[in-house]
Amino acid sequence: MAHWAHERFKVPRGFIRWSKKFPLTTSGKLRRDQLKSEVMLHLKLISSSL
Repeated sequence: MAHWAHERFKVPRGFIRWSKKFPLTTSGKLRRDQLKSEVMLHLKLISSSL
């Protein structure tokens, strides 16, 4: 058995294909608040179409 076989790995529940540029600040950092709101909006649209 490999030495890493007992470790647990995080597995994503799903993913969103991102086709546009990530929102950045003027200093080039990721705008996490804006990114999160766009992702939440996308997830709401998916769940409402089911």
